[in-house]
Parts: sequence; C-alpha cells; structure tokens
Amino acid sequence: MTLIASFSIDDTSFLLGDLLLSTPIRHSRPVHLPSIGQPAHLFPASSLLVPHSLARKVCQFSNLSIAWAGNYGKAKTLITRLFDETQNTGPIPYDTLQTLLPKLDPTHKVHLLGHLVDPSGSHSLTFGTKYHHPTSSFLNNLKLAGSGTKLFQNYFAHQDPSGLGSFSGNDPGSFGLAVCKALTVTGMLLQLEIGTGKTLADYFGGGYELVALHRNHFTLCNDLMFAFWYAQIDDRGVTISPVMKFFKQSYAHDILTIRTLEMKAPDPANPIFLTERTDEVHYFPPIYRDLPDQEISALPTPDLEASLLCTYILVQSQNGLEVMAQFDWSKTRQIPLRFTHNGTTMMMEVGSDYIRQVFDAIETRRPPT
Repeated sequence: MTLIASFSIDDTSFLLGDLLLSTPIRHSRPVHLPSIGQPAHLFPASSLLVPHSLARKVCQFSNLSIAWAGNYGKAKTLITRLFDETQNTGPIPYDTLQTLLPKLDPTHKVHLLGHLVDPSGSHSLTFGTKYHHPTSSFLNNLKLAGSGTKLFQNYFAHQDPSGLGSFSGNDPGSFGLAVCKALTVTGMLLQLEIGTGKTLADYFGGGYELVALHRNHFTLCNDLMFAFWYAQIDDRGVTISPVMKFFKQSYAHDILTIRTLEMKAPDPANPIFLTERTDEVHYFPPIYRDLPDQEISALPTPDLEASLLCTYILVQSQNGLEVMAQFDWSKTRQIPLRFTHNGTTMMMEVGSDYIRQVFDAIETRRPPT
C-alpha cells in the first residue's frame, strides 16, 4: 500500500512518493520507521495489513521521473527494464514508452504517474487504471494513486494556499518558492504521521520524496532539514512543546539518505540547547537496484547542515488539528539550527529569531479574544 501523487504549482511540476510497504503477513522483525521507530502499537492483531519494509516509490533517471503503486515485485521488474533500456539506448521518446509499458505489464499490476522530457517537450505520464484526478484549489493537475488517496484528497483538496506557510532567509526565486509550497505537503503528512499515526493507519508514509520538473529539467528535492514542533491553543493561551525530532534528507549519488535525530527535553537553565537522544541513518536505493552491505559501509554519514530548513508545527485547538509550515532558505547552508559535538554528545543550538518566528506563526492561529 502506498501514496503517489503528481501535481503542479505555478510553472513547476512535482512527483511525490512515500516509502512504506505493507503485507498481510506478520514478521518476526517488524519494520523500523525513520519517523516513529516501531509502529507495532498502531496495528492490533485484527489488522488486515502490517508495515513490513520501506522502499522508494519515486525514480528519476535519464529523461524520466516515475512513481509507482501496486505490486512491488512487478514494479521492480518493470522499472528495472525501463532503466536498462535508457542505459542501453538512451532517452525514451514518449510514443515509444506508451507502446512499451503495456507489453511490460499487460495485466496492469503496476500503476504509474510521472513525467517525461523528449525533443517534443515535457509530457505527463499515467499508466494503469487505479488513479484519481480530484480537483484542488492548491495543487493543479492533481493525480493520486494508492491507499493514501482518500486522506490526501480530504486534507489537501480545499487547503487555502495563502495560509500554508511562511518564508524567511535568502530569496529562493519562483522555483524555490514552488518547492517550499510542495514541501508543505510532504511535511504535513510527516507531521501527521509522527503526531497522530493517521497516515500509517492507511498504510502509507514512512518518509517522502519529491522530484521537480522545471523548464524541462528534473531536480530531486535535496539537502533538506525537517524540524517538528507541537503546540496547543486553549482559553489559557498557547503552550508549545520543544522541537524534539529532526530529519536530514539528502542524496548520495542515487541513494536516498535520511538521518533522524531525537533530542532530549531541554534543561530549564539553558533552554536553547538540546542534547541527542538517538541518531540514526537510513539508506534507500532506487527500486531498480540493490544496496549491498559493502556499499552501505562506504557511504558517508549525512552532515547536519542544509540549504532549506522546513519547520512543521502540529497545532491542537478548538478547531481540531492543523499543521503549519515555515521555511528558512540559506545559500550558505547556515540554517538557524546549529548542531555540534561536545565530546560524544550531539548538541543543538536554536536561534532566538527562529524561536520568535515559530511563536509568531502559532499566534496567528489563536482565536480573537
């Protein structure tokens, strides 16, 4: 089960895919998720499916970006064949691909969304029958497939794009702003997963990838730091829980890397510093190849600097649950969260201006008195 989506924002097209794979068979070694660790408590014995592993649903190679839903084995065979084809003969023309796909999967066990660029321009790609094309005031040309379709549609179909996020730091330009808007989608889904488990209950999540197509050029959304806050608004005012969970998402060649840190509660005497509780690194190859242990051991540990800090705040109020987003862009990778090692302990310093921006953002959701 899964979630894949294609959509456009302004003049940029995006392809989104999650990581979770589920099965009706319970394994002795349950999957460990970057977001929440072990999800077993969300899946009682009566559950029809349980998460069992993680795999990338988005691939970008040659002149193609493809996201898949459906049977994992069939998808692996089909996309490996497409990858090999591009390595042997070069970019695939759109008409050739449309002829090739039914031959590779005549029973439509795999459902694809994607984009292709050839000499005639850029093309939107769909294959299979189980995809939906809902309307959205925020995401143009939205197409969805997988078990997360209903939740995604309910959550994003009527979002007000003007209220989705705020921005500070260097000017990213129109393309960068479109990327930030798209990252509100993945970040809100991750925040819901960490805070409520809602996405996992629909058998999707675990992490997300975004591929952008801008002016006939593909870009993997890369060098990102995600930070997650929690806030409650009631008659007494605003209560904020300190940021505890961080994702650093980047790529090492064709390998997706996600480094996750969970921090301990701050010392009241020095609240702008947090110390490390856990620090994990997860590596995910593209579906068309395996990742042997020898290659993993040679991969670098992702650093904790980033070009874009994406802050997501889960706000509980009388209006229910709401996720807010804030973005800090830095050309020099100097985001307002600084990680340092003090002996064997990781420490994090939070910029005071950043904290004020988070408070101000939450205050905008406080009902008038």
